[in-house]
Amino acid sequence: MQQKYKSTYAAGVGGFIFVLLISSLLFTVPLILEKKADYMKHDRLTKKLIQEFFEEFIEAFFPNLHPHIDFSKVTFPAV
Repeated sequence: MQQKYKSTYAAGVGGFIFVLLISSLLFTVPLILEKKADYMKHDRLTKKLIQEFFEEFIEAFFPNLHPHIDFSKVTFPAV
């Protein structure tokens, strides 16, 4: 019974050393910092363009729907 305890202990120590080795590798790898993307600017620009040219957008991409919309009553929520 004492032999079984020793093998379990050895496996536990080996596992601990493996985790320690992996964690040290993870924390020693240099981080690559990238410039933050300006997605918000593009998103706002796209929304603004669709709002400004909404009727033309609908006419170009949904020609069957265009005659059924009263564009004088179309409003957009404030962003």
